[in-house]
Amino acid sequence: MRRADQPRPRWPRAVLFGLAILVALPAVAEAARDDDFDFAEGLVRLKYYDLAKEQFERIIGDTGRSGAERANGELGLALLLKAQAADMMLSPKSETDATLALFDEAETRFDKFLSNNPSHPKRTDARFEVGLLLQAKGTFLSGRADKEPDKAESLKSAAEGAFDQAVDLFKGVADALEERLDDMSTADLENPRAQMMEWNSKRARFYESVCHYNKGILYEEGGAEREGTLKNAIELLTDFVWDNEDNILGAYAYLYLGLAKKALNLPDEAIEFLKVVCTSYPVPDPNDVANFATWTDLYLQGYYKLAEYCAELAVIGDKDYRDIAITELREMDKVLAAACWERKFGHLALLQFARCYMGLGEYDKAMDLATRVSLKGEELATSTEWGPATAYTANRLLTEIIAEAKAAGKDIIVPPDVMLKAALGKMATREWGHAIGSFQGVVQASKTPEEVKEYAIPAWMKIGECYYRQEKFLEAFFAYDSVVKSYRKVDKQLAGDAAYYRYRAATALYAATRDAEDEKLKKKARSSFAGEFPKHPRSIDLQYYEGADYIVDGDALMAAKETGRATDTYNLALDRLKGVKKSSILFSKAKARIGEIYYKLGKYAEAQKMFDWVEKHVADPDNVTTDRERTANRLQARALGTYYSALCYMKQKRWDKLLARIKDYETIFADENVKNFHSPVRFERIRALLKMNNLKDAETEYLALQAADPESSRIPLAAYLLGMAFFDSSEDALTAKNQDLWKEHLTKAADYFAFYVTGMTAPKSEDYESIGIWRYKLNDLERAAPNLNKALEMLTAKLDALEDKRPENPEFRALTKKIEGITVMLSEILLKSGKFAEAKKFFEDLLIPNADARERVMTLLKQQEHTRPEFKELMGKIRRVPSFMEGYARVLHQLGGLDDCLRALTLLRVLSTADKSNMYQPDWWEWQYLTFQVWLELGVNHGVQQALDNIKAKYQEYDGLGVLERSGRKPEFLKIKQMAR
Repeated sequence: MRRADQPRPRWPRAVLFGLAILVALPAVAEAARDDDFDFAEGLVRLKYYDLAKEQFERIIGDTGRSGAERANGELGLALLLKAQAADMMLSPKSETDATLALFDEAETRFDKFLSNNPSHPKRTDARFEVGLLLQAKGTFLSGRADKEPDKAESLKSAAEGAFDQAVDLFKGVADALEERLDDMSTADLENPRAQMMEWNSKRARFYESVCHYNKGILYEEGGAEREGTLKNAIELLTDFVWDNEDNILGAYAYLYLGLAKKALNLPDEAIEFLKVVCTSYPVPDPNDVANFATWTDLYLQGYYKLAEYCAELAVIGDKDYRDIAITELREMDKVLAAACWERKFGHLALLQFARCYMGLGEYDKAMDLATRVSLKGEELATSTEWGPATAYTANRLLTEIIAEAKAAGKDIIVPPDVMLKAALGKMATREWGHAIGSFQGVVQASKTPEEVKEYAIPAWMKIGECYYRQEKFLEAFFAYDSVVKSYRKVDKQLAGDAAYYRYRAATALYAATRDAEDEKLKKKARSSFAGEFPKHPRSIDLQYYEGADYIVDGDALMAAKETGRATDTYNLALDRLKGVKKSSILFSKAKARIGEIYYKLGKYAEAQKMFDWVEKHVADPDNVTTDRERTANRLQARALGTYYSALCYMKQKRWDKLLARIKDYETIFADENVKNFHSPVRFERIRALLKMNNLKDAETEYLALQAADPESSRIPLAAYLLGMAFFDSSEDALTAKNQDLWKEHLTKAADYFAFYVTGMTAPKSEDYESIGIWRYKLNDLERAAPNLNKALEMLTAKLDALEDKRPENPEFRALTKKIEGITVMLSEILLKSGKFAEAKKFFEDLLIPNADARERVMTLLKQQEHTRPEFKELMGKIRRVPSFMEGYARVLHQLGGLDDCLRALTLLRVLSTADKSNMYQPDWWEWQYLTFQVWLELGVNHGVQQALDNIKAKYQEYDGLGVLERSGRKPEFLKIKQMAR
């Protein structure tokens, strides 16, 4: 067998795509039994943190739950903090102390859970999650060490400690899980819980290896500590790849092997391992959304790291590594052309390839790639968090490309639009001087009136902004004045824009001189702009828009968890908005935005007062106006106030007040201008009603939301919340033995959940399975069957696609177990529907897909030749799932023919003798009872007596083992007990 440290050849290999998503999501080793916990954990993954926190706190505060269930809530809060810490560490504006405080709070939560629950079933899972938390903390600390050189040593030391703790935890988790798996029997290993345990033991080993790598790169290059730790990481990763190269963890292990070799300055070995990641695995099916995204990101990471390293190496000896990168770019363009332009790592990879082109002197190709990335990043700015960042990175690279080409004496043509992007790149890094020079180049390159309007004027605007930010106000004045002059030359229709920049120029001049006369000029320019262009977007109210801009800035800072700076920015917004005069058409709206700021600052009482004022002011008959724009602004102010007023009540958990506040919302805000406020308020009302257990009104509100705004993104989540609420209610009804209410509410739960699933872009087999099971419980067989069949189809396709179909393969075991459960339900549906012939074919196709083998097995079953070597050989090639064979036997019995009954008896005999441990299970006794029924059907007395004697003998020998007593709720078991006694 090939050693793991030998790069794998470039041939396609089957990949276990079904496991891929487990790498991207936080794992819990064993399936949770608490539906509330699962729901809240799902909300964490969807980043609905407030909703998740409320759910976990509800679990903790529910005294009717067991101690273990309430402890689940404590664990959930720790998982929530872990997710928030991960979000914060990825923010480009994250602050070290605030982020570490969140990490520490999460760790404290986990420690509390572990110390208070020494025997909790999720204890191992929690230790695993702590390992992930510490690994993330170490990564954050090591990253901050590069950004804060004065604290580098202490930060690296703290990172080293975090990685050491994580290694110990991962190793402990893996050892514990492997020990438990070693103690299990072959039958026990078929259990999905055992399969998940095995998968998580692999994940623990993988992360243990990664932590060694992360720790290794902390140390100084060339040092013994670095070399020893990285070699240890390589050894662990090599061992891991040996058994896992064909699954997603193995693929990631190859990536880290390449990075470790790179860190040890072994370029050829590093590049070969990175090539493995890029090209040795097949591209997943784009229709499999989750797996396609996970695997594609992995491939693109490989290309990114490969190109980045090749660009760093450039030329060593007579070998130009940039040529290698360009060759791989062509490969990426063949297989991932579309995906790389839509994903972050694709953009980063393309920019590294552009850098390689630049190094090879192919500046036109480099500039083309960087420009296309910049344009695509801008296009994705509204739909992704990373689009603007890659656009800025591309713009900075354009500046380098242009500068290097000029230095090399290359006469390349740089269009004004490309020069403008390059200048924006310098401005983004606050390199004001370089940015100004680049913008001036844009001005010089813009020759035609169209180019002046499209590029030169925006360049002058940015020059003014650069100077203003450097507090070079006089230079800013001349730049803004150039904007005004340019507008006069190219487009007199844009006089309003010219007037605005005349005001900006006057503002800069006053800032430079602080002269009273210049202050008069500024006021005159502002007055002139507002007076001459009342309909200009910038002139409605300068102070209002300034305040609104500050709110946007404050929101961005708050999202980045920079609460101190956010508060200061919100206060600047308050200062501007409080200055909006009553005569302004935006006066009411300014007041509503003031209330919004109070809400965002957590001052709910002050916010509520402001919203109440807006409500009273707008509704006051004395304030009625015929000005349509003013009326529209007032209505929007009222809508904004109502929405945030509702949120205030929600934050205070005053559900009755919330409902009273928005009771007449639809009537008051029928105007189209405020339609965008309808959905969020209605959604909050649904949540409030559900909190108050008012399912009827919540359902009515949901239907109103659906009718008013069918495209609302909140509808699927509202359907999910309603579905879960009705499911909880159905469980309560079942406990209260109210069958009618149970059926009604479970039906609604299934209907809402089905709607939620239909709104998903790529439903999973689990989604169809859930709907099918709920329909099955309701005996709604007609609608259960299509969902179960769809789940079975998807699962069978996954099973057939597996290259490794060995029983010890965890994915194979998980898939076969799910297929078995769904098949049993589908067979029961066919039997209950009286479709015995269809049921027979269903089982035959499932058990024995090969037609020739099926015919021979049928003959041997009829002849009761189940002990012959040929029969055993044939049975070894089919899916010998006990419940499949039992279902088939039941179908044959129902058909009632002599040949079918004989085959049923043979199957039951095979089941009863295959594993003596079955006598401990209810299934074995059911098989005996079914055998008794078949002999009775045939009228063979000695067979009837033999079956009866067998039941009695085994019952006396094992004394029932409590099995029949525990299963006495089934009518057939009551009969078996009577027969056995």
